[in-house]
Amino acid sequence: MRNIRLNPEEYKSHIFASNIFKKTNLDLSIDYIEDNCEFCFGFTVDDIKSNSRSRNLVMARQIFHYLIWAFCDKGKSYIGEKYNRGHSSVIYSIISVEDFYSFDSLYTKRFTDVINKLSK
Repeated sequence: MRNIRLNPEEYKSHIFASNIFKKTNLDLSIDYIEDNCEFCFGFTVDDIKSNSRSRNLVMARQIFHYLIWAFCDKGKSYIGEKYNRGHSSVIYSIISVEDFYSFDSLYTKRFTDVINKLSK
């Protein structure tokens, strides 16, 4: 299992040093991410909080968790409680974003699209 004890700044530079985060200077808040959730993901915040396991919703939920963790400096337990998940699910989401981003072109495109939409 990956070491996830890095703080968000170290983690961002570790994962996406040459890609997303150096190209964008995003200053996101939880409210901003929630307000734009449907625009970016096609799902409401209630959908993100739901127990559905459809592939598209799971992908959106993982990216949603990652963005809040990386940009809002919120802990994994806080995110889990706020969105009806355990902290271990949030950890899995963060790891999944890194793993899928590196080898899944659909996931990479979806993540990049969300970052681009949020940066407008």
